Amino acid sequence: MLQHRIDKLRKTLVEKNLDGFLVSNFYNILYLTVFKTLTNDEREAFVIVTKENVYLLTDARYVKSSAFAKASSFVKTSEDRSTDK
Repeated sequence: MLQHRIDKLRKTLVEKNLDGFLVSNFYNILYLTVFKTLTNDEREAFVIVTKENVYLLTDARYVKSSAFAKASSFVKTSEDRSTDK
């Protein structure tokens, strides 16, 4: 289900000839990645969706959280940096 949401956004990227999309709204991040931060009022995470990758940007407090583990199943993490081209 989550991959379908990302794919839908990627289709829009292609249609609009965009390289990527920055997601900063708490609810949109939750919808796309199931990643939930401590509060919906602060920007504790950002997501960048490109045609090939999804990047979740957040601080170290969340790396060991269950929410991060769920999201990182399809989102690039800092451990994946060595595979970027």
